[in-house]
Amino acid sequence: MGKGAAYKTASCPYCAQKTTDLALVGAYEKYFGAAYKSLLRRVETLAARPDETFSTTVLRQLGEDIASQDSHWRYWQAVLDLQPLPPVPADPLVLGPKVRAALQAAISRKRGAMLEEAHLSASEAALADEWNRLAGVVTARNEQVVEALVLITLHKTKGASTADKELANARRAHETLKETKIRFGKTVARLCDQYIEQQRLRNGAVKERDRLGDEITRYSNSVLKRYGTSINSYLKRFGTTFSLTPVTKNMRGGAGAEWGLLVLGDRVSSAEGAKVRGPRCFRSTLSAGDRTALALAFYLSVVSEEAGANAGTVVLDDPMCSLDGHRRTITVKIILELAGKFEQVIVLSHDASFLGRIYRRHRKHLKRKDVKTLLLSPGVSGSKVHEWDIDEALLRPFEKNCSTLMKFAEGYGTAVDAARKSTRELMEFWMRMNYPLKFKYSDSLGGMLGQIEGEVGSSLSKDMYDRLSDINDVATRQHHDTDEESDRGEVLTMVSNALDIVLPERRMVEQ
Repeated sequence: MGKGAAYKTASCPYCAQKTTDLALVGAYEKYFGAAYKSLLRRVETLAARPDETFSTTVLRQLGEDIASQDSHWRYWQAVLDLQPLPPVPADPLVLGPKVRAALQAAISRKRGAMLEEAHLSASEAALADEWNRLAGVVTARNEQVVEALVLITLHKTKGASTADKELANARRAHETLKETKIRFGKTVARLCDQYIEQQRLRNGAVKERDRLGDEITRYSNSVLKRYGTSINSYLKRFGTTFSLTPVTKNMRGGAGAEWGLLVLGDRVSSAEGAKVRGPRCFRSTLSAGDRTALALAFYLSVVSEEAGANAGTVVLDDPMCSLDGHRRTITVKIILELAGKFEQVIVLSHDASFLGRIYRRHRKHLKRKDVKTLLLSPGVSGSKVHEWDIDEALLRPFEKNCSTLMKFAEGYGTAVDAARKSTRELMEFWMRMNYPLKFKYSDSLGGMLGQIEGEVGSSLSKDMYDRLSDINDVATRQHHDTDEESDRGEVLTMVSNALDIVLPERRMVEQ
């Protein structure tokens, strides 16, 4: 194919088809172009080298030279006290043919796949490494022989009588020359250059460190001042009698800050809190509520600082713990302010009324409905999260019982047992409200009716008494006889009568 690519004609000599515009012919010409011919020449040049380098004549001469070196060196080693030559690791006449065969095999593979990358096999590479080690030892022996020739020449010139003295001087000069050679050799020169470069880089790093240190100091001072102002503004809103003293940077043992409190004109350092006890230590100066307000002010300052850069999520866990009424009100306002700055604000608390204030004011003032109340309750494998109707949870007993019975009357799935219980509690509350001086909180509905039975017609109409008695009969019978199947219709009538009594406007609307 490669030879045919040089055959150029306008048409095929066999079928007379034109070849000038055929893509296939163009591809072959490009494939077997100048680069391919150059590769062929390189491969053929390399193919001749193993025979030249590892010929029997060259290898035999190398073996003879090594043997001659050893013979002469043994003589002069005894005369001049020379160091022994390093032994040759292999016989060139044995190793050479193996290396030649390995290289010829690799070149043969390359010839069979000209455009593929060729590699030595593991055994071929091992032979090549062994030959390289032999060549390195031969080179080291030659250098040692060249250095020894100076001593041999001197010994021959000066004679045996002065040989020892001159030999010692020559050896010293030789050692000096070797050290000088090492000092100005490429390896040491490179190390010196590297040392100089490292020194230059170190000096630059020191300057950069000092510059960054000054920049950090300026930035830290501005940030600390900003935080101190923000913390004091929150403390002022909480109505505290103390404020934060100017915050200063502290680099002892790492980056940090030092601050204190100004309490009624007296300075109290925060560093004293863990070690010093007394009338003016940090531990005994602030009440639990003041410490909570201070911690909350710190947290709110950090949150406010991050609001502009990353308005993500804020979590507050029982923020009003140990706070009085005024501070709780301010905390609610601040939480609403955060809700307008961040994508999400999560408030955790055991106080449902506190959460209710946030919930209602959020919907009223921010005109937003993206607020959700959830209840965490213990489960077998951990806490569970439920939807929570906070309005329902914050209802007073009267309102809650009315709500339960109205849902039952409208068929919203309230259980019959819950309807009976709510009816009884609702009527007991109604009786206590209408006769506040007559009944105790512990009196049941049946007990109340028994006490007032003799006053029917005067303080209580006969019709109302009968309706209350019917309600009590159903509620009491069902309440104590839990094994009997519930009569939903009867309970529904009881609920309607109770609601008509307690909420007369409900009956008027229905009419």
